[in-house]
Amino acid sequence: MTHLLRTVTLARTAGFCWGVERAIDGARGAKDIRGKDGQNFFVLGNLVHNAVAVEDLEQKGIRVTEHMEEAKGSTLFITAHGRNPKDIEQARDLLGDKQVIDMTCPIVKNLHAMALELKNEGRKMVLIGIRSRHHPEVAGVIGVLEGEVHVVQFPDEVTSLPYEAREPIGVVNQTTFNAKEIDRILEALHARFVNVRYIPTMCDDISKKQAELRERGRAFDAVIVIGDPRSANSTHLAEISSNELQRHTLFILRDEELLKEDLDGAEHIFVTAGASTPSSSIESVLRKLEVFGFARNDSWDVRS
Repeated sequence: MTHLLRTVTLARTAGFCWGVERAIDGARGAKDIRGKDGQNFFVLGNLVHNAVAVEDLEQKGIRVTEHMEEAKGSTLFITAHGRNPKDIEQARDLLGDKQVIDMTCPIVKNLHAMALELKNEGRKMVLIGIRSRHHPEVAGVIGVLEGEVHVVQFPDEVTSLPYEAREPIGVVNQTTFNAKEIDRILEALHARFVNVRYIPTMCDDISKKQAELRERGRAFDAVIVIGDPRSANSTHLAEISSNELQRHTLFILRDEELLKEDLDGAEHIFVTAGASTPSSSIESVLRKLEVFGFARNDSWDVRS
């Protein structure tokens, strides 16, 4: 089969997941309706973890705040990642029920429900995810479980869990975590504890993004991941490409960060993007690659 000399292939799963799209469309729609009444609009934290998407919302009059008091008399959105329920309750008490619009992704809400189900069974709780109380999804789960949970990011951390071997263990995972790391951590948990119940809470869109990268990525000389470094799911894509597939990997937020010399020696490039990466960012990167001399090739295997 004859191929173009230098090609770029876009992942079929690249870009917005439905939860992010739901949050952004919902925020814009609410502003279109309420903005006619002179309302101001804020998001408690970033609506999604992508600076380009957040800047676009700010241009449309939806601003970020970390202090809910700033939103008095305004409409306040809760991020797609969710928040500690106490934060949402406090916001409703301060601003009024109708002024707080919860844009938490339903998949994250399902994670909360599954975590509570396991806790209510009397299980000691483990959340597989990044160990950061500043990440809103992780903080939200910790809040839902009233702090009665240990976060495990790496398999070797299982040995330090303060639970006895025969205690019943309940396990859920951050919806955007690395699927293979979840398997490794679960293996370590089963090796140490005799009664482990795990409820999968992975986002299906994230699973598909990771699976496509694993299936297709090795066929390319280089991989470009478009996303924000604050985005857990984008970061995991870059880690999979670099560490697991051992591909030359560029992790960029904007096309301005892409330099021609970064692609010296690469003939075939695979481009993927995180779940909060807007299509405008993806298209601008593809256009720049065309300027660099790469032509679009959406065939399954560039080396066949």
